[in-house]
Amino acid sequence: MSKRDAPAVSGGQGNLNAILDRGTQYEGKLTFEGTVLINGQFSGEIFTKDHLIVGEHGQVSADIQAGSIQISGEVNGSIRAGTKVEILSTGRFRGELNVPPQCLKIEPGAILDGTVHMDQGGKQAQQPQPQEKAG
Repeated sequence: MSKRDAPAVSGGQGNLNAILDRGTQYEGKLTFEGTVLINGQFSGEIFTKDHLIVGEHGQVSADIQAGSIQISGEVNGSIRAGTKVEILSTGRFRGELNVPPQCLKIEPGAILDGTVHMDQGGKQAQQPQPQEKAG
């Protein structure tokens, strides 16, 4: 892939550190810093404090822990995000999603099939308990 053919990175995330492009299949554990684009097939586990992009042709079946993730392709599994999850119009997510409140963006046309947990600081959000009235 030449530099001019490389997809643009939206969201101000900067340059790509690695690309798993179309025709690439990888199974295992991926740990990285910076921004990684997956436009091929990945199965396993992904860990980063930074940014993961699943491109329009990407097919990911994994347990993912990431700072932020942008989905234009297909993701099956679980996601625990620290700052942001974006499912773009061509994106499809099936599984369990844990994301901080007000950090989930789903564009029209996107598919989300599963459960969403809004958590605060990595902990499951607690429901406020009703207060008893003084009698």
